[in-house]
Amino acid sequence: MLNLKAIMAVVGLGLTTMAAANAPETSLLPVYVEGSQYSAVLEQANQRWRLLPADGIDLDVAASQISCTARQSIPAGLWLLTRDAEGEASLTAPSATPLPVGYPDEVPLLPCGESSENGPYVNAPQGLIDWLASSGGAILVQR
Repeated sequence: MLNLKAIMAVVGLGLTTMAAANAPETSLLPVYVEGSQYSAVLEQANQRWRLLPADGIDLDVAASQISCTARQSIPAGLWLLTRDAEGEASLTAPSATPLPVGYPDEVPLLPCGESSENGPYVNAPQGLIDWLASSGGAILVQR
């Protein structure tokens, strides 16, 4: 005959097993908090930029409507506005942004109408590039 402690232990073990089986799966992908970890969003599918300034007044820029679109896309994730060796604006992927094997971790951010022969690049209006440079410059890139 089982005593009360043994019965409670078996019931407790069963509840723990059920809870573990029903627990939601946790994602190992990075989670970004809008406005605190990035200052702009680039939706590549429609070439839409959303600026998130610290004063809380968001601004949308539809680059596709001003003929300012790149012919390529870059991997989704967080990118930082940096300067290359020549002092030109570029986007740099931090270690949390997954890149395909062999993909460069720095991509030029060029004013509308300019292109790069050396691989992928992103176009944006010059005013937007200037704003990113003065506003923290972390960009969440989406597909």
